[in-house]
Amino acid sequence: HLEITYTVGPIPVQDGVGKEVVSRISTDIENAGECYTDSNGRDMIRRQRDYRQSWKYNATDHGEPVAGNYYPVTTAIFVRDKKAQLTVLTDRAQSASGSVHDGELELMVHRRLLKDDGRGVGEPLNETEYVSPYIGQNQAVRSGPGLVI
Repeated sequence: HLEITYTVGPIPVQDGVGKEVVSRISTDIENAGECYTDSNGRDMIRRQRDYRQSWKYNATDHGEPVAGNYYPVTTAIFVRDKKAQLTVLTDRAQSASGSVHDGELELMVHRRLLKDDGRGVGEPLNETEYVSPYIGQNQAVRSGPGLVI
């Protein structure tokens, strides 16, 4: 059992470029592009790199080979092979991938995007403030997911 605590932010965007900060854990696990994510803390769902069960997926055609292999994670994500398993337990909902590169788990920690990505939100993901429980800047992220080896 290992607990990692981090603080990220504020993310500088004075250069006009949005940024995504990730936490990447690399291992020698040979997971063959396969990972498992939770389904709202109930079941684990098998995820396979560049594959969708209900339609033909081609990451190159969509121009998003990394983002296309990110999935919602509310409590856990893991990769495994016949010898080992690496599980990350999250303390909040995050986006994560265990199938971009074999043996890696990658979790989105924080991001500021300055342009709309055209994926339905209709605005850049550039949150800088929030109201509750207080009014002020919210550009730093503090968290501490558990890592189970």
